[in-house]
Amino acid sequence: MNRSVLFLIGIVAVLFVSGCTQTGQITNIEIDTGSDVQKECPASCDDSNECTADLCDDKSDFKCRNVPRWGQECGDIGVCQNGVCVEMTDNCSQIVASSDAMHCYWKEYFIPAAEQESVLLCDEIVGDSYHAMCYASVGLELDEPVICEGIADQASRDVCYEYYAEGKADIYIFAGDACEKISDAEMKSDCMMLEEVVIAPVGIREFEVNINYGKIYSYLTLKDRRGRITVSDGTVRITIMQSDDEGENTKILYSETYDVEEEDFEPSPEFGKDDLSFIIPTITADDMVSYPTENNGMFYLTFNADNGLSFTRQEELEF
Repeated sequence: MNRSVLFLIGIVAVLFVSGCTQTGQITNIEIDTGSDVQKECPASCDDSNECTADLCDDKSDFKCRNVPRWGQECGDIGVCQNGVCVEMTDNCSQIVASSDAMHCYWKEYFIPAAEQESVLLCDEIVGDSYHAMCYASVGLELDEPVICEGIADQASRDVCYEYYAEGKADIYIFAGDACEKISDAEMKSDCMMLEEVVIAPVGIREFEVNINYGKIYSYLTLKDRRGRITVSDGTVRITIMQSDDEGENTKILYSETYDVEEEDFEPSPEFGKDDLSFIIPTITADDMVSYPTENNGMFYLTFNADNGLSFTRQEELEF
């Protein structure tokens, strides 16, 4: 091969390597051309479905999102249910005012379904919440929260359990088993708080005070709205007063306030009680600010519950 041919081959090789380097085929180094590609949303994200919200923004990385709608009217007589336009077929679905709609559903569906002890009427209801409430109404009639398991949608099933628990709370029964089945954490927490409503004290069920060997013993029990024994945080104020034979010249012999917690209520075998009671600390003559000068006096008790209610009792003492 002569020198001219060799020289020509060398020139071609140099040009080939140079071209490859510029395009990055050899070094794999991307060349910055100085131009940034600006992301933009498509000209339209309309999916031709009136039961979806058509969105696009930087949060969606400039991609179309079609979010299902709930409850909006659609078509001629329809309502959006999870992105699908469902024709309204029940007798109450076209009532606009929520209070009027609820009254209609109670009359047309909830009460009849409960009386029939069947959810067949409930399945005619379009709105998910009303559908769930109807199921709960049947469950309350049967005293069976498991009826809610017949609802496929989890969110609606939660509504059913919550409505069932609220119905039980109306008759002062805490349906904790229903609350436990709720999947939504916040809704479940609210449901569990119904226990405080159910067992909240409304008065003093029992109160006893007596004097034995110069010591004053006393206790109290609280009751809820159903008359059952309950407990509560709060305070107990004890006041012992005495007046002369004419009912005048009243003086305080003893006055004290005690902080009370639910854990302080316990069985009181010394009073022959197995129920949960608060035993008031024993009062002796040394505890009094003034000694009795008459043979009798009055023992006053006030319990201030943490729900804002106050209950009082009084008992005559013979010293």
